Amino acid sequence: MKHSYLILLIIIFILSACSNGIKEIRTIEKDISKEVDDRISDKTEYEKLLKFEDDPNGRSNGIKQLIYSDTDALKTIKLYFGNYNDINIWKQYVTEKYLKFVFKLWIDKAEENSIEENINLYTSEAINEQLEKLVSFKIIWVEHVGDDEKLVLVERGWNKDYTTPLTYKLVNVNGKWLIDERMDFDWVSHWGIS
Repeated sequence: MKHSYLILLIIIFILSACSNGIKEIRTIEKDISKEVDDRISDKTEYEKLLKFEDDPNGRSNGIKQLIYSDTDALKTIKLYFGNYNDINIWKQYVTEKYLKFVFKLWIDKAEENSIEENINLYTSEAINEQLEKLVSFKIIWVEHVGDDEKLVLVERGWNKDYTTPLTYKLVNVNGKWLIDERMDFDWVSHWGIS
């Protein structure tokens, strides 16, 4: 009888924790929705993701882990991509290393300019429609590399009606998650899937 009572208490505790996790995500969603560009939609369906215990290959669902274990990292991802079309907003969610990388991609001789000069040049390119506009994003997979590092696979949707997947590395800097790098990470080879 004592064991049954203990098991019942454990089940109630687990269900309560799950419920609180969903409520916390809903609260974050509400807060974030006020802070993102209306033209960008996050198509991640949290309720569906929470129903899956494991993926078909036996790995636990990284997004589910992120939702329950690190809502600050989730918020950084959502606010970065939710404001992707405005560098003056998203720059606060990235490291200086990442900013310099982006500038090298889009600005000739970026290393000769100050960060503020590059931000102005990048902004003028965006205003002149030289940079594609992000219209949607979906968090596909998260791998927890360590306490201070995560890899996040994101599918990005563009205004020309196509999508591209890309992996972003998040690092924890002084208690705040920031995007530090983006890479073409081969998830298929990494997991040994053919």
